[in-house]
Order: sequence, then C-alpha cells, then structure tokens
Amino acid sequence: MVPAAFRSRITGGNQGPSNTLPSAKPPNRTPKTAISDLLPYCTAELPLTQDQVIGLSDIAGNIKEVMLLALHARVDEGVARNLVRAVGQNTAKGIVDFFRDEFEVGAF
Repeated sequence: MVPAAFRSRITGGNQGPSNTLPSAKPPNRTPKTAISDLLPYCTAELPLTQDQVIGLSDIAGNIKEVMLLALHARVDEGVARNLVRAVGQNTAKGIVDFFRDEFEVGAF
C-alpha cells in the first residue's frame, strides 16, 4: 500500500505546490578562448577576419605557435608560403611585422 503523502505524486494529482524546481537551461554562450579573442589583433594591419583566424589557427594551435611561426617566416620561405596560404599576402606581412616589432632585439 502507498502512503497518502506519496499517492498524489504517483497518480499525477496536484495537491499543492511542488518541491521540484524547473530545470535550468544552460546559458547560450559560445566559450571564448585566448586564441579566438586575441588572434585577430596579432597583426600590424587591420584585425584578421574570421576566415583568416580559422586559417591561421589551422597551422598554429596557440598564440605562442603563431609567434614562432611569424618569427620563423622571416627567415624561411617555406614557412612564409604556408602563412601566406593561410591568411593572404598582406595579412601574413602584418603578422610577421607585429611579432618582429614585439621581439626586436637591439644591440648592447
């Protein structure tokens, strides 16, 4: 036999306020990452477009890799070609210039 206090829950009767809370919907947010937030601005030119960010993130997984790629592109034509294929000629130059300016080593 089912006790009376639980009978309404089993049979579906509504005998007062429910103690259950409605399920909360998770917020509809796209998580942001440092690479998607900062990468568009790692250039001496206009910010990168979404397509350029995707192209660049396909060949470099994080900001450190983008920096190393840009610095290496200054001395290696093959790396420079890969960067140009990913983002285009002018944007590649802007990325290389940005990191060159950030990591310029002066004479002592």
